[in-house]
Amino acid sequence: MKNRLPWYLNTRLALSMVLLLCVTGIAGWHFASKQEDPHFAYRNGFIVVSSPGASVQQLTDSIVKPIERALSSIDEISRLNVRVKLGSATVDVELQEDEYQTDALWQRIKERLAELQSTIHNAQIDIVDRAQDTQGILLSIDSGGGLISDRQLALKVREQLLAISAVRNVTLVGDPGLQLAVDFPKSKLLSTGVSPLDLAERLQQANSQHLYAALSGNMTGMGLGAVDRLSDVHYLSQKQILTPSGAYVPLSSIADIHYRTNPLADELFWKNGKQVLGLAITLVPNAVDVELVGEEIKSLIAQINARYTQAPVSIELFQPEFSVKRIEGLMQSLLLSVTGVALVLLCLMSVRSALIVALSIPTAVLSVIAVFTSFDGVIHQMTIAGLVLSLGLMVDNGIIVTERITHFLEQGQSKFDSIIKAVTELKGPLACATLTTVAAFVPMLLAKGSVADFIATIPLLVILCIIASYLISLTLIPVLFQLLSLEIAWLRRAQQASKDRLETIGSGIAYASLNAPRRTLLYCAVAIAVLINVKSQPGEFFPKTNRNQAYVDIQLPIGSHIANTTNIGRAVEQYLNERDDITKTWMFAGFSGPRFYYNLVQQPSEAHVARVVFETHKGVSVKALVSELNQVLKTKFEALVIHARELGQGPPIESPVELRILGDDRIQSMRAAEAILERLRTHKALTNLSRGYTYGSTQLNIQFDESLLIQQGLLESQVSQYIAWRSSGLVATKLHFLHEPIDLVIYDSQASQSSTDLLNTPIINTAGNVVPLAALASQNMRGAPSFSQRMNGSPVLTIKSDVALGVDEEQLLETLQPELLAIAAHYGVRLEFGGELEEAHNAHQALVTTLPAGIALLLLALIVQFNSLRWMSVVVLSIPFGILGAPVMLALVGIPFGFMSILGVLALTGIVVNSTILLIDATLQNLAQGMSEKRAIQLAVQSRIRPVIVTTLTTIIGMVPLTFSGSPLWPPLAWAVIGGLVSSTLVILFVMPIVIHGCIPKRALQHAECNV
Repeated sequence: MKNRLPWYLNTRLALSMVLLLCVTGIAGWHFASKQEDPHFAYRNGFIVVSSPGASVQQLTDSIVKPIERALSSIDEISRLNVRVKLGSATVDVELQEDEYQTDALWQRIKERLAELQSTIHNAQIDIVDRAQDTQGILLSIDSGGGLISDRQLALKVREQLLAISAVRNVTLVGDPGLQLAVDFPKSKLLSTGVSPLDLAERLQQANSQHLYAALSGNMTGMGLGAVDRLSDVHYLSQKQILTPSGAYVPLSSIADIHYRTNPLADELFWKNGKQVLGLAITLVPNAVDVELVGEEIKSLIAQINARYTQAPVSIELFQPEFSVKRIEGLMQSLLLSVTGVALVLLCLMSVRSALIVALSIPTAVLSVIAVFTSFDGVIHQMTIAGLVLSLGLMVDNGIIVTERITHFLEQGQSKFDSIIKAVTELKGPLACATLTTVAAFVPMLLAKGSVADFIATIPLLVILCIIASYLISLTLIPVLFQLLSLEIAWLRRAQQASKDRLETIGSGIAYASLNAPRRTLLYCAVAIAVLINVKSQPGEFFPKTNRNQAYVDIQLPIGSHIANTTNIGRAVEQYLNERDDITKTWMFAGFSGPRFYYNLVQQPSEAHVARVVFETHKGVSVKALVSELNQVLKTKFEALVIHARELGQGPPIESPVELRILGDDRIQSMRAAEAILERLRTHKALTNLSRGYTYGSTQLNIQFDESLLIQQGLLESQVSQYIAWRSSGLVATKLHFLHEPIDLVIYDSQASQSSTDLLNTPIINTAGNVVPLAALASQNMRGAPSFSQRMNGSPVLTIKSDVALGVDEEQLLETLQPELLAIAAHYGVRLEFGGELEEAHNAHQALVTTLPAGIALLLLALIVQFNSLRWMSVVVLSIPFGILGAPVMLALVGIPFGFMSILGVLALTGIVVNSTILLIDATLQNLAQGMSEKRAIQLAVQSRIRPVIVTTLTTIIGMVPLTFSGSPLWPPLAWAVIGGLVSSTLVILFVMPIVIHGCIPKRALQHAECNV
């Protein structure tokens, strides 16, 4: 009977499956959704409370505390951080890091707050549950006709943008608000006797819109419009107003009617020194190709601008361009890595083997892309990084199989027997090695939280690539060996000579190590001692990005007026515009601006906050520029907290250092905070120290004499409406004839808004007489809180700080912690550490929590493979020695050991374990053939040295393009892998032979112990 290959080595089947997967992978790549960064579950959001005129204490007692009580029973909420200001409050809601069904949780939050809203009539509660969306496209609107004209155009453009299916949301940036204002001055009240309350009541009645009628017997379906609706400005101006004398006059005869921006608007947008209006666009995440959508948006804007002599719509920030550059840059790294790996293979292996292994790389990559995109996988920077990181792991299995087939062929066996024997011999050890490599990435895959979500695609892609590599190595590679017989004689001779030299070197290393184990281990110990003492480079746990954009955060004392904040912001913007290395600037006052990059901290409705975003010329070192700006701005604005920052990676962090003082006694908390602040000021490594609290501000209080009010027939609410008329304006009704509802407001443009003028406000009593407010009330000035902060229902004071360039904030805080905790204990308060330290801890915790699962899978694979605790221990022992070179290499190239370096170390674990398993397996096979212990180990090193060297070199070559990546995200990972590969290769060649020799059992137990 003719020998037949197993079914999975059928040529037609293997090639057909490969072709199908490759075609599917190409199509998947072309049609897949693409974006720059991964998308996260919505674990963060805002609750915005608006109650104009309410004091901090009123808001806290009547609204904030009820909100805290309403949400206290939702266990999935991790933190409620509340900031209360005059007239408004913001509640930052953080859900637990392991929550993924966030839509349902936010719905529960909305239901609880809807019940609360029904009981509160003097405040508006709004929920922003999509705060984590990236507003990656920012447009500016400048119609040339002023802000009101800009706003009308912006609303029209917004409607057209929302018609694009890929656009999720469009928000107005720096919206000044729009009101239809009825300017009714004090002089008109005195001359006509008409009060602003009369006007408000009349206009409200004219716009009630609740009496509707229907035509009966109407065969044409004609409707009947509402008769009590204010439909336009002209109709409003003709409304007849009844005067106390009994005469009717049109509204336009006693008041000036015009549109105005909202005087209480608390968010402003300035572009190159001019106030404009913006539109921030949010795309649907994980469902679009940002490049295609970007082109569609550009086309729409071009069509809009074509209708005007001077284009009113400009693109300011455009994330799709950065997304395309990021993906293209990583793709170039991938192609360079594949090319480099192919050249290494060609130099160290036969032409046929090199070609076969090289062909297996794109096959595995396309197969993985086919599977990944079939389940709606999104292409972004982490996806491609996972593919690059997998290169060395993918070629490992192919190299081993081709080497083994070649080995049997060189022994004179037939091609058929060589393939069958190699596949049969290696499918078990390779399965074990594959499983152990997968185990190294399981902690990353199973980790929960925002940081884990950011890198989740890397372990997923690596695991898929490893599995694909294993299957291809046992199917496609043997099939290609049957079909290809390409050889170049001179190259083959050179490669054989190279192989012989490597094997001689491997044999010599093993011989020297086994015959002088103490000396070898002594050298090893000395080397380890030296490496451990290499000083690591201090720096941030999460690296920066490589955009030619940065920003300056400005913080005035809490309670500052937005006008002051705007003036400082404009001064900073003007200085930046005068610099030759900066091309554009955008200034946002009263808030932190749109979230055009996922890492940016959001600060809505903060009058004391401004942010200036700037863009540099290409080739300008943003890092150096930011460092220079911090020195210059500190000199120009000594009394303020102004800090230039690069765009960063990782979770949004407002300040690297954040201290939280918690205690119910505000006086003691303030004393503790000031003592801590004083201690921090003495440390030169800390800069831009700022209080997240205030001592209070002056407040004007008006106290009514109730007996006088009763005599005049007035109520407190009526007098409050008079005060509103003379200040920000009395809202009469809401109009609905524009693109969106606006308030109809009655105000006095001649009011100076001083306390004296306010007390001279004329009030008409029930007898029709005019009484000044001063006759009914008295005023006093007193201090009152202008800001308070609460966390999880308890008062909290915060201190924030930046760190000097090159300072490791984790090490710094670890040094200061004992002293700071002692200060807190002295005042009887609790001290918590946030900022970079907290986020680094969360990132570590996310991986450590799932580490046992990876370890369990690793140990299980080793037990199944070797059926020996002894050999399992040897493999596990190789891990720490193998990855020792990672931190050393990072220190040598001057890169901090951060989060991406940790990922590189985890990736190394699989590579180190893989090589050790194959070395032990070869040794056990040689022992089973009756060789002596030292001879078995020596031949194992001799036969495995080329696969080990080739795997090391191909992985290093695969990582090299990432070391030169424009993004600072990837060099830490790449250098960690390279350093670990160098150390692991040396350990495997010099140390592992000694360890294996010491662990070989006695001859009587050998065959039972080493059943492979």
